[in-house]
Amino acid sequence: MKKLPYHVIYDEDAWNFYTRVQEPVPEDVDRLVDHAVNGGTDLYLECACYHRTSYPSRVWETMWDEFRATGNSSGIPLSVARSSGHLADQGCDFLARALKRCRTRGVAGGATVRMDDYHYRGDTQAIYCTKPHLAAFYKNEDLYLSVRKSGMPFRGIGRVAESWALDYERQEVREHYLVLIDELIEGYDLDVISLDFLRHPPFFDRDQLEMHARTMTSFLGEVRARCDRSGRAISIMARVPSTPANCLGLGLDVAAWARSGCIDGIAVGFAWNRPIEKFRRLVGLDVAIYAATERCATYTPYVPVPWTREMFRGYAAAQYATGGDGVYLFNFFLGNLKLADVLAEMSDPGRLAAKPKIYHMSVSRGSLGSMRPETAIPTQAPVDLPALTSRAFEMTLAADTACRQAELLVGTDRPVTPNRCWMQFNDRPLGCASNVFEKGSEEASKTDPVPLWPWTVTFTLPVETVKDGLNEIVLRNETDSIHPITVLGMRIDLR
Repeated sequence: MKKLPYHVIYDEDAWNFYTRVQEPVPEDVDRLVDHAVNGGTDLYLECACYHRTSYPSRVWETMWDEFRATGNSSGIPLSVARSSGHLADQGCDFLARALKRCRTRGVAGGATVRMDDYHYRGDTQAIYCTKPHLAAFYKNEDLYLSVRKSGMPFRGIGRVAESWALDYERQEVREHYLVLIDELIEGYDLDVISLDFLRHPPFFDRDQLEMHARTMTSFLGEVRARCDRSGRAISIMARVPSTPANCLGLGLDVAAWARSGCIDGIAVGFAWNRPIEKFRRLVGLDVAIYAATERCATYTPYVPVPWTREMFRGYAAAQYATGGDGVYLFNFFLGNLKLADVLAEMSDPGRLAAKPKIYHMSVSRGSLGSMRPETAIPTQAPVDLPALTSRAFEMTLAADTACRQAELLVGTDRPVTPNRCWMQFNDRPLGCASNVFEKGSEEASKTDPVPLWPWTVTFTLPVETVKDGLNEIVLRNETDSIHPITVLGMRIDLR
């Protein structure tokens, strides 16, 4: 197959649709697809499952089965069960309708398979205690990893799931997913099937990782063989963690997948500084690499920061500059987003040139927790910078000499005297800060309508010093205070 030609991939979460549209009709599915396509999406993916399906499956239980049988729904939100069943009762196959609309609109369509998903699966500490209400397959506790085997206290926001990750060394688990994949391949007009390994890891224990990697590579080889036997040109993608080492730590050997022809593309997990060049060396030039992101642009920490047009542009430009082929939008909920029109700009590096862009450093999620630290890139902030010490940071950027102004902003937890905060960018000393302002001040409102940090330290940045790829930033605290400065994050604005 030729290299995947897509640049903006939109992965729709069916739950969001069913939550927003309480009594959907088939035309609502068309409008859902149209919103993404009108914005500039060239591959639309519909999520086919969590541990039930979002469409009328013959081989897995559906989102509305329990509701239809009992009038209740303890395993998923009642609104989702009611809404999805309402659409099915009209004879509308949600997935088939979305794919048909993709054909009508002239874009590629596909389905996402979550390779595990323990939303609403857990014990009595969970918000939704659903063990008795799980789909039948998931009630067999022998299929799960134990806390001892998985080695990590995996958790989600508001729900406990330490003992509820499926063990892919069990043949029954692999067959369970292959049955679903067979149904999708044989019964639906797919261009792409996307295997989502970020909803949710882990898949194996932490011992015998080489054996686990062989198991998962064999599994992907079987998916490829089934796609090939269909006689249709169905491409295979995988959404994977942010670094090659993180992938291997979960038994996901992307290099072996590429060598054996199992995949046509990968979407690399959320991080502004993801090492695309490392993945490129592993998968070669014929496998497309996409920068995957979610509905929050970054964290302050503690508070999620929504996307702006400038952030969209910076994110996409940085990925193209490091050899990426486009962006993969997951959990984006375009129906709730007013920025869909900027997606078309993200499809073409040339359209991003000379436009205002904002870049962020990858930071910790703070009090929200890093839900799956084994999948994420190591974060650089928050970090303490003691007196009379320097620390190096990195940010992934795209050079754009058509922009005329650049500014580097550093978020801190306390005020700093400008002449006591010194900066070097790549090989250019920038000297002392040009300004320091407090959140809520008049100066803050001029620089950023929604200031991110308690205090912001600014440096003037020569545009010509910005280069494609990783840029090094050295920050020095020249105060003699006994209290360190806590660096909460960094941002670069190009205008």
